[in-house]
Amino acid sequence: MSFGAIDYFETILQPDFEIFEWGTGGSTLFYRSRVRKVISLEHSSDYFLSTAEPFRETVKGHSHLLIPPESATSERPPCASLREPGKDFSAYVNYIHSFPNCSFDLVSVDGRSRVNCVAAARDKVKPGGYLVLDDSERPDYAPAFSLLSDWKRISFSGCGPYSHSFWETTFFRKP
Repeated sequence: MSFGAIDYFETILQPDFEIFEWGTGGSTLFYRSRVRKVISLEHSSDYFLSTAEPFRETVKGHSHLLIPPESATSERPPCASLREPGKDFSAYVNYIHSFPNCSFDLVSVDGRSRVNCVAAARDKVKPGGYLVLDDSERPDYAPAFSLLSDWKRISFSGCGPYSHSFWETTFFRKP
């Protein structure tokens, strides 16, 4: 996430927050040290295994789960990803439906099938809560802005840790 987004997180995260996250990594560790609960999903078995060490320590309230995609049974699976054609991310996207509506103070979308994740997360964010879309400048993610057109938004563009390129992170706040 961009440095501006990281600074903004510092102003909104509260110790009693519960977060749902698609895509694990540095953000997961960042959240875990600041909030009560993080449920983090990863789709890549290789990445999950290569980064498992920092997540091995069981911290009360936090979950780090692997939900890999399945091989698609149709040419256009319901939860496709342009980055991994031929894969169906339905189980990964729909995992959030195992929680009641208005369960999370913040949902972070930084994994695969992002527009589908945004659609699945809309009702799971508490009123006044946040949905965060990383790499929101990508044209493929434009439909997410339509899905959240009635939410307030603020975007941060720039570089971030471990990268020399620029990207955008957008925070949507639920009415």
